[in-house]
Amino acid sequence: MITNTDPDIAALSTVTEYLSDQLATIRANQWGLATPCDDWDLRALVDHVAGGNWFTLAVLSGATADESLTRARQHFAYGSPTAQQAADSAAEQHVAFQAPDVLDRTWHHVAGDLTGGEILRLRLHDLIVHAWDVNQSLETFAKLPEELALWGLAEIAASQSLAVRHFEIDPSQLDKDNDPALAYLALFNRQPTPNRGRPTMTIEQTHSAEASTWIDATPKVVWKFVANVQNLGRYSPETSRTEWLPGSTRHEIGAGFRGHNENDRHEWHTDCVITEFTEPMAFAFDVAPDEDGGFATRWRYTLAAEGKGTRLTESFQSPVLDESPAKMNPDRRSVLVQMLHTTLERIKNDIETAGVDAQA
Repeated sequence: MITNTDPDIAALSTVTEYLSDQLATIRANQWGLATPCDDWDLRALVDHVAGGNWFTLAVLSGATADESLTRARQHFAYGSPTAQQAADSAAEQHVAFQAPDVLDRTWHHVAGDLTGGEILRLRLHDLIVHAWDVNQSLETFAKLPEELALWGLAEIAASQSLAVRHFEIDPSQLDKDNDPALAYLALFNRQPTPNRGRPTMTIEQTHSAEASTWIDATPKVVWKFVANVQNLGRYSPETSRTEWLPGSTRHEIGAGFRGHNENDRHEWHTDCVITEFTEPMAFAFDVAPDEDGGFATRWRYTLAAEGKGTRLTESFQSPVLDESPAKMNPDRRSVLVQMLHTTLERIKNDIETAGVDAQA
């Protein structure tokens, strides 16, 4: 008998909603994103999740394991499922597990003849981990619900847990002092290290910071947008326009330009010099350089191929940060940190919506 308090069904309800929320955010240009699964991009990951759902639905209908595999494959006859179809498969599975006697009966599974309850618990681990994988790929930063992590840890600790063998889990590696979600995910060799999708802070120190984003285009394409001082006025929250200084007409190390800036408190301009220009890997410039090699702020962009796209990283180093005029902003550092994220977001959106050939 299934009740509303059945912990396995409650966990299935939670993970089905969590997964559906992640799937609903997928855009057409994101299917090639890398995932925590080394050999799978986002498309392959969602294929696996939906395929597992369809296989389970066939199993719970009374089919043999081989028949269930065949039925699951038939769903891919015309290509990969849409995000909505994947979400629908999860919803149908959720309903199927709540049918009378399903959890008590024995069914034919690739792991052997198992009860519906055993199949549900195996399926739950797979869904929880891969729903989190989708989250990491998209960088929606929706934290794994604690109740799912606690369910998973308790299930693995059970003496009859099939998951330990099926997923080759080593319970002795459990860090009981860690956050439940982190401890659970670590058992599946998962670590929450955002590295794709939206801009994310990776390094933050007293006078410097760094952020990065994944862009669905090659470094060659991204370079054209980033390594162009004329685009600073387009992407920077403070720079309104730029112009070459006398004697400089093109992008090269040593070329100088003036940036005209403004915020809600002040308008000013600063002279800058390009200090790095390595196509298509690195572009940097110093703000207010002096003859001794000093500078007020150094802005740097690095590009690296990642999957089918590019990891774009922006950083600043500002040794005179504490000397910034109070009239500009009493907390100049936090402004610069926010500028990193805003600039990367604008560059990413510009490139991915520009209609350019992402593989040019």
